[in-house]
Amino acid sequence: MAHSLYDIASLQPWIEQGCAILTPNLRLSRRIASEWNAAMAAGGARVWEPLAVSPLEEWLLRRWEECQRDGLLPPAVLLSRQQELWLWRQAIDAHAREAQVPALLHPAGAAEWASEARELLLRHDVDPAAARQRQLFGMEPDCAVFLAWLERFQRSLERAGACTRGDAFAALAGLSGHAPAAAVALVACSDLEPVLQAALQTSAAAVHTVPSPARDATCAAYAFADARGELEAVAGWASRLVRGSPGTTVGIVLSSENTERVALEYFLRREFDCLGENYNSLPVNFSAGMSLARTPLVRDALAVLSLGLDKVAVASVIALLRSRFLDLRDGGGELAVELVQRLHAAGVEEVSQGALRNLAGALGSPEGAGLRLGELLLAMSGMRELRDRAPPSTWLQRFNALLDLWGWPGTGTLDSLEYQQVSHWQQTQDEFRALDLVAAALDYPQALQLLREACEARVSHPQTADSPVQVLGPLEAVGLAFDHLWVCGMQASRWPSPPRPNPFIPVALQAAHAMPHATPERERAFSQRLLDQYRGACGHVHASYSRQIDGVQDLPSTLLESFEDAAAPALAPLYPPWREQQETARWQSLDDRRGPSVAEVELAQLRGGSAIIADQSNCAFRAFARRRLRVEPLPDFVSGIAPQERGNIVHRALEVLWQEVGARDRLPRPGEPLRELVTRAVERGLERLPDHRRIALGVSCVDLERRCLQQLLEEWLEVERERGEAFTVAATEDKLEVSLGTLPLSLRVDRVDELSGGGRMIIDYKTGKCAVGDWVGERPKEPQLLLYLLASGQAPTALAFAQVRPGDCAYVGLGESGSVPGVRTDVARVVGEKMAAQDWPALRDEWRRVLERLAEDFLDGEAAVDPLRGACTFCGLQALCRVGYTTADTAGESA
Repeated sequence: MAHSLYDIASLQPWIEQGCAILTPNLRLSRRIASEWNAAMAAGGARVWEPLAVSPLEEWLLRRWEECQRDGLLPPAVLLSRQQELWLWRQAIDAHAREAQVPALLHPAGAAEWASEARELLLRHDVDPAAARQRQLFGMEPDCAVFLAWLERFQRSLERAGACTRGDAFAALAGLSGHAPAAAVALVACSDLEPVLQAALQTSAAAVHTVPSPARDATCAAYAFADARGELEAVAGWASRLVRGSPGTTVGIVLSSENTERVALEYFLRREFDCLGENYNSLPVNFSAGMSLARTPLVRDALAVLSLGLDKVAVASVIALLRSRFLDLRDGGGELAVELVQRLHAAGVEEVSQGALRNLAGALGSPEGAGLRLGELLLAMSGMRELRDRAPPSTWLQRFNALLDLWGWPGTGTLDSLEYQQVSHWQQTQDEFRALDLVAAALDYPQALQLLREACEARVSHPQTADSPVQVLGPLEAVGLAFDHLWVCGMQASRWPSPPRPNPFIPVALQAAHAMPHATPERERAFSQRLLDQYRGACGHVHASYSRQIDGVQDLPSTLLESFEDAAAPALAPLYPPWREQQETARWQSLDDRRGPSVAEVELAQLRGGSAIIADQSNCAFRAFARRRLRVEPLPDFVSGIAPQERGNIVHRALEVLWQEVGARDRLPRPGEPLRELVTRAVERGLERLPDHRRIALGVSCVDLERRCLQQLLEEWLEVERERGEAFTVAATEDKLEVSLGTLPLSLRVDRVDELSGGGRMIIDYKTGKCAVGDWVGERPKEPQLLLYLLASGQAPTALAFAQVRPGDCAYVGLGESGSVPGVRTDVARVVGEKMAAQDWPALRDEWRRVLERLAEDFLDGEAAVDPLRGACTFCGLQALCRVGYTTADTAGESA
């Protein structure tokens, strides 16, 4: 069903005069052409001439080509965007070498800005070589450097016999003495740059402006607490309009499509019941496509080619194992799971190609062939041509050969969108091949980076059927006549957009010529014109804003002053089929908080020690999953040494140190002997780092950790020296056994001190923040020391965390002996009303009761998802337990 978004009758006078219709963008051109074809068909015509309608700049480029063909302009090759950026990067690199200055950190970004600067100067007829302009540029260092780049770029253009779009328009503007083409009629073409205006005057017999429609829309503004609520309300509003009035045309304008489109699409699919089997029936057209590099099919192709680099992202390797576009038959098998576990265990985000090849090829039995991934990587390593330099067209042949090796794009049937992505990929390859004009021989990383940039620059626009709901960007909505148009995100921080002047053109010059994004005044005037065009073309204009963006309060745009404040539309009720299903369903509740009790066979195989009780106390489900189901989340990647690794190193260093010293009285005073003692302990501690981790971290990182540990241990020994009485270290890393009911636990105590005043203190080293409150209550957060107390043959008089933290070293403990700073004796005050204990002996009895109950719960299969506060932070099992999961909470995640 066609949905009219433009009144073709308004163009009839200019069509009858034979005018070419020019629009600001391709979308409006296609819409007008579609409306013309519909009008012809409705009028009974069987054959008709296509309407002469096109984007203004494309029409001018055709005139430029005609003038070249007729000999009115010198021949020149029009550069593609990627060719132009490559020449800019070459100019920037050449200047850095000649001026002997450091290379830029982001040359690609500098090339983008430089290209934009030159186009702005051309389109606003500003000659930077003129004396006054050159003086302005010379007053700002970045602008002066740009002039040096510009000279090199101009010379590159001359050598290649090429030009940019701005050059073509400037050439047309300066043309005279020729017969212009037919007249043109401009539709919604406001704010044209001077060079475009001049080019139109020399290229067209007459230039007419089609009056903008003036429907005088009713306007309303709505406020929402946050962006999620705003998008959810918009989706419900669109759904109700389309279902209530099937012929209604609805437009939704997103001011920040990159961050909002995914969430809005989810809400729209939910409202139109297109999340399941009706996925391809969504009556919504999204004008903004997706970067080709982000589409699944091309993303995987680029990931395969990235395997030819020295370093490969582990996340990319894991994604490839799951890809359906590659010939990785065993990508979901046990060997693949083992590979993923080993890659995560290494703790680094990138792995060398050789290491990945060896690891993937060595998995499985000695006589096995390993993973298919290893075979393919081995075949890639044997392709000598990948180490040569070659022009872009040759690299395309090699890249395609690699993709054929990997079986891309797979053996399955591609759907319509995937076929379109393959077509866009082929078009991108054609553009890449054209780089031969400007690029010399490239190596593998350079060629791949250029191909990736080409894919990122190309937008994949899916070709979909006409839909009643259109989601557009602010510029794409211009000229379209919707019955209802909703403009999202009209916060003061977005409408108008903050100024973004080009860094390579003096700001005063940009302001003087009213260049885009130069000043707040220019941005406000531009935004006001957009809003006025919406109001003139549409029947109803709705605007909304969020009071809070990313946790920061925001205000409505001042452009909404003429809009009527209205109550925000209520969230849509549950979609009728869903509501009917919910009301008629027969509900069954299943209480699954308890698993089977631990049998004798399982009891004999249990591993975990104190961690069993710690997990049971923090969250019963975590204990059940990790200790009984043996589910372990993959470790996170970290930059540098992981906290767990650092804790192990500190434990080992302190163990070695106290084994050598033995007592406080034998601890050396500050000076060289102490430093030598600490250095020896640190070196022994660093031996806990496996070789593969040392290699991954690098020498510099390990040396930095060595210096940090030296300082940390010296700081900690000051705390030991300040203890009020002498002590002797009775044990380090002492192994103990304890049984809680029928649950046997093997423990390892970090350290036990014999105090000079009598009694013992059990110590647990911690490199994180500690508190005695973690021992209090029916579910102590840190029960390790409590277990050590029960396992100790001689009842200790104190328990203490040794908090070994830079700048915050201290003992944090509790007991009946107050001789150690940081060890409290006010038991009744510490436990408060959480435990029935007033002194140390009573508290020990309470702890035994609590720990035995936790052990009994574990053995009985208690597995409720009931985490303590903070217990989920580093758990990693949320995908399994679904803690906090509700229907309302899933929208953002699913989106």
